Amino acid sequence: MAETNYSTLVGAKTVAGSIKEKVNHANIPIAQIVTDAEAWIYQRLRVREMLAHTTGTLTTSTYQSVLPALFRASKFFMFTANGTVAKSEPTKELLETVLQNWSYDGTGARTVGKPQMYAADGTTLTFEIEADQNYPWHLLNYQAAAALVGTTNETNFLTGTYPHILRATSYFQAYQWMKNEREKLYWRKVAEGEIEQANVESDFELIDTDIVMEIV
Repeated sequence: MAETNYSTLVGAKTVAGSIKEKVNHANIPIAQIVTDAEAWIYQRLRVREMLAHTTGTLTTSTYQSVLPALFRASKFFMFTANGTVAKSEPTKELLETVLQNWSYDGTGARTVGKPQMYAADGTTLTFEIEADQNYPWHLLNYQAAAALVGTTNETNFLTGTYPHILRATSYFQAYQWMKNEREKLYWRKVAEGEIEQANVESDFELIDTDIVMEIV
């Protein structure tokens, strides 16, 4: 099979390894299918290749910090020490819990202090209290890779490490456009199974950590 890269995937029906060749259809909207396939994968895949370190600062009198553009989920968050601020690890909570813990002074203004909890919404990290000073932070988070597109980004970790996931997802997206329900469901099941296995394998490193099991 031809190397998995963007040009091969979106190639004509006559190109070995292309999606059009696999589904035997020359006129599917191939660029949109690959875009939709990537989005679908990143909603579900959580592997080490997606982990990224992001830093920022929660500035004085604010309660939100902007998330990285390709953010998918947080894994670990802490305020880092900077000479005047001690390192701390706010707890990750539901966004509703964070909002329920907003507090106000006698004038109705938001109270200030050092946040103890956080949650992520679509674009920001949100805290339960406004910062009483600048708090530098470090976020370990899952991020999508830059989208595959033309000759400017022919490959990413999906094409290199998980081409089977990318192909299976692209096939089911193509068959969905073709309204071929049987093939769509088959390839969706394949894609879901491969993603589940990849997520499990990504956590194998836990085998070498100290895990305390409590029997009740």
